[in-house]
Amino acid sequence: MSVAVDEQAFWLGDCKVEPILNRIVRDGESIKVDPRSMEVLQLLASRPGHVFSQTEIERAVWSNVIVTPNSVYQSIAQLRRALSDDANNPRYIKTIPRKGYQLIAEVQRARLVQTAKPVNSSTIKRISREWFSRVMLLTVIPCSAVVGATIVWQPSTDTLKVSSQPSRAILTLEGLPEKTRLDPWILYQVASVALADGRPHQAREHLLNAIAIERARVGERHQNVGKLLSALANTYVWESDYDAAEAAARAAVEAFAQTSELHPDRIWALAQLGYVLLESGDLEAAEPRILEALVLASRVFGLRSLIRARILDDVAMLRFGQERLREAEEAEREALEIAMETRADAHIISRQHTILGRILLGQGRFEEARIQAMEATALLADVRRDHPLVVSARDLLAKALVGTGDYAGAEVLLRENVQLWQHSDAWSQRVWASTSALGESLLAQGRIDEAEKCLHQASLNLGKSAALQERLWYQEHLVRLDKLQAAKSKVKIAVHDS
Repeated sequence: MSVAVDEQAFWLGDCKVEPILNRIVRDGESIKVDPRSMEVLQLLASRPGHVFSQTEIERAVWSNVIVTPNSVYQSIAQLRRALSDDANNPRYIKTIPRKGYQLIAEVQRARLVQTAKPVNSSTIKRISREWFSRVMLLTVIPCSAVVGATIVWQPSTDTLKVSSQPSRAILTLEGLPEKTRLDPWILYQVASVALADGRPHQAREHLLNAIAIERARVGERHQNVGKLLSALANTYVWESDYDAAEAAARAAVEAFAQTSELHPDRIWALAQLGYVLLESGDLEAAEPRILEALVLASRVFGLRSLIRARILDDVAMLRFGQERLREAEEAEREALEIAMETRADAHIISRQHTILGRILLGQGRFEEARIQAMEATALLADVRRDHPLVVSARDLLAKALVGTGDYAGAEVLLRENVQLWQHSDAWSQRVWASTSALGESLLAQGRIDEAEKCLHQASLNLGKSAALQERLWYQEHLVRLDKLQAAKSKVKIAVHDS
């Protein structure tokens, strides 16, 4: 007996099941389960209410494998622990004596596409531009968007695909016939738009659906699956879910196990794993992956390729995190030079100016950092004000202004940034990083009470974290707290002397 199961994420009551990552998310906590146990749960969820006998489960999940009589029992027990279920008073899995097991919870599966945005040739061009910029800036997955194409539904085959022929026809994805067969790369495109709009949660759902479709079509170890998993890893980084990001990035590399080490997509996947480890704060584990990807990219794409420049961005941040600031500066200056030579997108060059500015700021070279921040913001002049890249560049500019003594100018920027960060569900911690910086600008103006209030709010929300960005923000925050205490001490001394 063989039962086909769906790899798509689904809900059981308040628990979310993510088969691709072999985990159950309950009350905000991620619980890993054994792959066989996950297959058992998928089998039960394929026919809620049906009683599966032990023999049926063994044949479906452990086909061609010798198992012990306790294998099914152990898997059911693990699932109950993960779901916080009680065998005596079950809410999810019920034991039917001498017959088998029955899933009694309601199964809710996400719709494959939930968007009312029309998609035509001009939209695809915008998607291509935004997604390529975002991908090249925040991950290392090559863009597969088709410039000048249109998304077309083919009624004869109930299929949605990308056509290479431009068209004026507009197609709304919502409301397609239920039997429509979606090309996973359409979902990849839709996910890119969601991420570009600051909606990583929706992007994640689209990518999980795309991965499920492609895995069913080509299997686990295929370069297409690897590409999608790498994009998924990047989305998890946006959500600050570094464990899930690492799991997806490692699975992406594993998908290329049968390919040459010089396969371009494998190089991307390796670099993405290094990027994820870097962002999660595991610099020791990140370093060999990033450096290997840099060497391979140099061989395959060339020393002056934009892809190599993208990996050099990670090298720069790696050295920055290791406090090897001169090496970080050299790497980022080379990356910026290559990007300008290859006429890269303004978003890419802007981010590189921002990275270089951060490195210069770390060396106390405030005026140089200010110039880099100004370059970055100028390149993003036509981008919406609450775009993460825009606000990041403005944060850098504000910190540089504090260093050069323009405290009032820094305050104006930071007050607006605190509001702008709240427009997006990505990188919410940056609200408090900006609040902390605002406290420093107020402190420099002698407004100690206001500064203390800002720094106190930041202290409640910024804490020790292994993640690279959050760790750097926290270190900056601790320095500001020391400045606050020094300022308060001076006031006390002055009051005492008077």
